[in-house]
Amino acid sequence: MTKDIQKNIILRVAQEYNLTEKVVDALFTLVDENKHWRTKSDNALRLAFKKLVTYTEDEQLEFIEKAIIGQYRGVVWKCKDKAQENKDISKLQMAYNLFK
Repeated sequence: MTKDIQKNIILRVAQEYNLTEKVVDALFTLVDENKHWRTKSDNALRLAFKKLVTYTEDEQLEFIEKAIIGQYRGVVWKCKDKAQENKDISKLQMAYNLFK
């Protein structure tokens, strides 16, 4: 698949998910830089964008930039798991309590 065809697919799917122009531009750069993203299907992009829109624009850009830098085959997400957040907070609280 050519870069232009993949960019058209990205643009169409991004419009469905109301991704911002900055995010779409970052995705275009991802396609230009990473050969793995040139072969993603409509369905693969829809699934990625469905998860991507659950994050803020800044987080979206961060994930895409990491994928560009690392030549990742996909986007690496930040943990949004509340249990993990609570675990991290409790570790912080334990460390705080040590120094009281």
